[in-house]
Amino acid sequence: MAVILRIVIRGEGTKRGIANGANLSFSKMKESLLLLLDTDLLTIEHEKESIYKITQKAIRFLQLYEHLNEMLQYPKK
Repeated sequence: MAVILRIVIRGEGTKRGIANGANLSFSKMKESLLLLLDTDLLTIEHEKESIYKITQKAIRFLQLYEHLNEMLQYPKK
């Protein structure tokens, strides 16, 4: 999910951009988009219904996700 959110932040919020950037099949990408929409991490731009936009909730999610990843890194030697 974080990969898709990062792709949308980069401005590649079309279905094709997301599928290519995340290296997902179209069916898996659609499933993931539905989950992200249902959890209010993504919205659909109203003027162009095929463009996905990230929400403030998603930005917070990514911040927490990155923080957890940093905490779980093995100590550097």
